[in-house]
Amino acid sequence: MAVRKARAGGRVSATGAHAHTHGSATEIEAGARWSEHAETVLRDAGLRTGGGRAAVVGVLADEGCVLTAHDIVDRLRDQGARGANLATVYRTLDTLRALHLVHRLDAGDGTARYERALPGGEHHHHVLFEDGQIEPFHDDELEQAIHALASRLGVELVGHDIVLHAAPRTS
Repeated sequence: MAVRKARAGGRVSATGAHAHTHGSATEIEAGARWSEHAETVLRDAGLRTGGGRAAVVGVLADEGCVLTAHDIVDRLRDQGARGANLATVYRTLDTLRALHLVHRLDAGDGTARYERALPGGEHHHHVLFEDGQIEPFHDDELEQAIHALASRLGVELVGHDIVLHAAPRTS
């Protein structure tokens, strides 16, 4: 399944090949902020921040796109991490999800994808196309509408997920 970045105009293929540029100052800063936040949350939860857990956090911090557990293992092995395995990655992802540090995207194909959850609560919404493309996007008006709805319902919004299923663009 490929992933398209709406803002960057690039794509990520199922093999992890990227057409957009990683390493922009903004992306590096966001990853560093998330990494520091994740370490603080893990430490405050009484969890160690070393070893396999730190390696997975490092991969997620370096990657602004959605990743599968297999993608994370592949990146860890590419970095020369000894003992990189799916069990450790899945345990870490479960912990990070429980602490609201990552979002899980289920695209309906049986493969979960993960992305870092930014400390301010911001996160991407995704459009799933029939051809398997995933496109993150942000819409300020949608965010305002969601918060207004929560207010009208009298509930405290602690998170939301929006997945739009759409046909591929014709243009």
